Amino acid sequence: MINWKIDTDGNLEVSGGSLVRIVSDDAIVQNLRATIYHSLKEWFLDVTTGINYKDRVLTRVYDPIVASREIRRAIKEAEGIKSIEFFSMTREEKVITITFEVVTINATPPIGFNEAFEI
Repeated sequence: MINWKIDTDGNLEVSGGSLVRIVSDDAIVQNLRATIYHSLKEWFLDVTTGINYKDRVLTRVYDPIVASREIRRAIKEAEGIKSIEFFSMTREEKVITITFEVVTINATPPIGFNEAFEI
């Protein structure tokens, strides 16, 4: 997998006047982070992609099974992911902490994630 590198501010990274590329597992990791933050109907070219935070994750009556199933689905569908080895999710108010480990198509050791973000 090859992709353009995105910096910490969410902009394409430029070095020496050229866009920077990332490859292999680095590109997959960047894609996973984008997947986790991508809300349903956010991208006008395909409103069917993304995580349905409004109706499945940040509901008034929180159902951890439905919420984790929605996020696991998005992770499994992310480009370059072969399988999810471990998954854990907690929610406190509007802060979600997701910890997971995935195996990529590159046959490297599993990659671990620990993301906490506010929706």
